[in-house]
Amino acid sequence: MDFGLLDEGGAPIADPLRYRDQSHEAGAPELDRQLPPARRYALTGIQPLVFNSASLLMARVVLKDEELSRASRLLFLPDLVHHLVAGDDVRIERTIASTSEMLGLNGEWEVGITSLLGVERLLGPLCDAGAGVPPRAPGHDTAAAVVAAPGEGEGWAYISSGTWSLVGVELPEPVPTLEALAAGFTNERGVDVTFRFLRNVMGLWLLERFRGGRPVEQ
Repeated sequence: MDFGLLDEGGAPIADPLRYRDQSHEAGAPELDRQLPPARRYALTGIQPLVFNSASLLMARVVLKDEELSRASRLLFLPDLVHHLVAGDDVRIERTIASTSEMLGLNGEWEVGITSLLGVERLLGPLCDAGAGVPPRAPGHDTAAAVVAAPGEGEGWAYISSGTWSLVGVELPEPVPTLEALAAGFTNERGVDVTFRFLRNVMGLWLLERFRGGRPVEQ
């Protein structure tokens, strides 16, 4: 969900905005008011979490953020790194775009959400993992982990474990139903036009805190 804003010359305006930024407290309620979570889920298949990029961008609108008004381009963190290394490439890779809650189930920007946020002008063209020379890697870390997993065919599932753990299956089609929404499942876009139908569960965050000697409440 992390993203950076670029000026007209392609340089970052400020440090990237990370998903733990507390501005979502202003953005999430307003986004829910203007476009209910169930409707957003039907459009994107993504769990309407308060720290999604869409909520953070709505916060920028609510707070009349100067950086957003100055920006000419938005890039998610993997795309931003690629841009800074490769130069003028401002494409956005689809696996990382999907978790922003702004990508439609058809793999294109969902105008009903991007127009609400007023960010159409900031969003560059989309590309698939493997496209380009050299080929673009999957932008999303879980998408990269799942495409590297040895599972083939049907009847297998995965657990991608880190600060969070993600438990799910790889499907050829999304499951954007009300039942899936209520059960906490999301439909993140995978490599080769697949969908990672998964749930976030508690991962190793508690262990990381205890090993580091830091209070859990932080």
